[in-house]
Amino acid sequence: MEYVGWDDDAGELRSHFFGAGGEHLEYTYRVEGDLLTIWFGGTDSPARFEGRSSADGTVNEGAWEWPGGGYASTMTRAG
Repeated sequence: MEYVGWDDDAGELRSHFFGAGGEHLEYTYRVEGDLLTIWFGGTDSPARFEGRSSADGTVNEGAWEWPGGGYASTMTRAG
């Protein structure tokens, strides 16, 4: 289960993911033009996703990166 919402105190869009194994993961989101940035935790985290949206907004291509690793990611809008 993931809850996504605006954090008035921080002035940021945040999410809380609750996994079946009891894990609780937090993310912070920012959109600036065609750039989407998602941090694992707060904006000071070294673990983040950066991706750019296509001109029509249907595809976002980028990568998750963290110290020592990462992977490419493509998101496509459904329907």
